[in-house]
Amino acid sequence: MSSAVQATPRPGMASSLDDIFKYQNELVRTAQFDYLGRLKRIVLEAEEGARTLGDNVTSKIGHVLEWYNQPHPKGGYVQQYLPIGQSRDRQMVLALEYVVKRDLNGRLTPEVGLPDMPDPQWKPRMPKNTQEAEDWQALGTVQHPDMIRQDLNQLTNKIVQGSDFLVFQPIAQVLVQLAISGELQAEYATLKYQFDPVTRTYPAFLVDRNTGEAHFVGGRYELIRV
Repeated sequence: MSSAVQATPRPGMASSLDDIFKYQNELVRTAQFDYLGRLKRIVLEAEEGARTLGDNVTSKIGHVLEWYNQPHPKGGYVQQYLPIGQSRDRQMVLALEYVVKRDLNGRLTPEVGLPDMPDPQWKPRMPKNTQEAEDWQALGTVQHPDMIRQDLNQLTNKIVQGSDFLVFQPIAQVLVQLAISGELQAEYATLKYQFDPVTRTYPAFLVDRNTGEAHFVGGRYELIRV
């Protein structure tokens, strides 16, 4: 008897979000996907009236969801990312893990959310005089930037009715560290998203605010190697 996994039927155009969620979860569970790599950033198109981190913060970082590597207290960085794949028919991008934070060892934690990111307007303090500069050099003093908290609940004012799924829409593009034949590369690629005239849907990233379960739905995309 063959042990091959039977292909999961794709939902039709009239399928509900719940049907799409179940379909995507089954593809991930049965490994019916091709590994794309590590998602590092989702860039959203700004929408009039959309909730953001606040004018002062949005002016600094724009409309993005960022998986920014976190500095480790002992030196180096803790890699932050969301592994993604795509369905074998290349019609859907799949989140392979939940949107939760990683600890200092890079392991997933139960805490839903994105890592903090550096304030791009932060400027390091300059030494007051030559003596202080020499002292800093002798001590190996390292200054760390102020960090901005990425709160999922503050990044959108949209939610799927009757659920806990936050809606981030429309997606403009996704930056991913590319994998080829399952092996992670130094190369990056962009998933360029746009409105799908066939299904008449805009691309969206949905995240359950309580569990971190995530899905890409709607729109269509093209993989462009940087």
